[in-house]
Order: sequence, then C-alpha cells, then structure tokens
Amino acid sequence: MFRARGIFVQLAISPMMPNHPDRFAALAADAADRVIIDTYFDGDGAGGARSRALGMRELYAKHGYEEWFEPGAERALVDAMRSRLGSDRVLMSRAGFTAV
Repeated sequence: MFRARGIFVQLAISPMMPNHPDRFAALAADAADRVIIDTYFDGDGAGGARSRALGMRELYAKHGYEEWFEPGAERALVDAMRSRLGSDRVLMSRAGFTAV
C-alpha cells in the first residue's frame, strides 16, 4: 500500500524469530523496498549474551525451536530474501540499520 504510493518502506526483522523463509520473502517482496534482518547474536550488542541471560535459548527449546536460536539460523531467510528481492534490498544487522 505505501510502496504503491511512492513511500519508501523498510521492513526490520529484528530479532529474527522462527519463520518460513520462502513465504516470508514472498510477502516482503511487494511490501518493502528494503529488508533488514537482525539476530539475537548480531543485534543484542553482546554476541548473544544478553539474549541468553534473558533465557531465550530455554524458551525456544521449550517450544521446539531450539535450532532457531543458533548463530547462522538466519541463513535460510537471508538466502530466500536475497533470491526474491535481490542482494541490494536485503541488509544485515547494524550495517542495514545505518544504511542511507
């Protein structure tokens, strides 16, 4: 809706949580000009220590999503987004948030 009216739309996936990468990318392709993906490890400023201290690993495990709380879990989403939107529209973490 906003993009159709010429308004720049930035979608921030922060922190990245369990998802269906291809489906998410399909939704984002038309909705956003740019997508920024951040993780518990890149985005908490402490390499994931803050998120671990908050018990995120245990919470994910409790619900059967333990593989989503691992460094690198974002790769499937990044690949799907870049495949669908192009590399220039998909950025990561701090570099993405500070892009002009």
